[in-house]
Amino acid sequence: MHKPGIFKHLLMVIGATAFWIGTILLTALILVPMWCTFILPVRWRYKVAVGWNTTVVWWLKQTCGLGFRIEGVENIPEGSYVVLSNHQSTWETFAFFFIFHPTSYVIKQELNRVPIFGWAITPLHFIGINRGGGKQALKQVLEQGKRCQSYGLNITVFPEGTRTAPGIDRPYKKGGAILARSLKAPVVPVAHNAGTFWPRHSYVKQPGVITVRIGKPIDTSGLSVDEINAQVKDWINIQVTDMTQSTTDVGAEN
Repeated sequence: MHKPGIFKHLLMVIGATAFWIGTILLTALILVPMWCTFILPVRWRYKVAVGWNTTVVWWLKQTCGLGFRIEGVENIPEGSYVVLSNHQSTWETFAFFFIFHPTSYVIKQELNRVPIFGWAITPLHFIGINRGGGKQALKQVLEQGKRCQSYGLNITVFPEGTRTAPGIDRPYKKGGAILARSLKAPVVPVAHNAGTFWPRHSYVKQPGVITVRIGKPIDTSGLSVDEINAQVKDWINIQVTDMTQSTTDVGAEN
């Protein structure tokens, strides 16, 4: 993308500031209603939380001019499934919550202790793990994953383990593939280019349209963990490369 001029950059900073102020206020407002959902079935708690995520993504479009489009919605299967996606930005943690509703996330345990945000997600039974816990962490994922499946939830995993800039290759962790095999659930590969517009550690967001591509579900029966990860990673890399090229071509035309 072309580097914006000073005036445009200033507008982007103002927009990003408005976005974060609004998001903090929305989070504070949802805190009490989310805690009250403890008396409701888990799926109803998710319905309340979806409203927050949808509003945050809408507010991002209003303040920063950053929207999105989804390709391959028809590939989302009936029944529970495990999403394996690349992880470039904070954006997908907001948007995937309603795109693959109802979905639980595999997250690092520390997020549960973040003031306001951590308190708000407690009723949702996200799968919190100690990333340095080795086999014990994997055991946590499998146990909590079965509980999520019993609640009728899908599960979203970012096998890179952390936000990774476009063009950087990072090996996939095995937890997501192992979880899918354990649950006898199909894997839905998902690719996106959110990091092009909202890079890691970037306060300013570039205006534009994020593309989310949903691949055909992968039947995990008969496949090894390495085979599952290889299929997912190969497909995602091809899609991200295509998205990056398309974005570059649009930038050149403008």
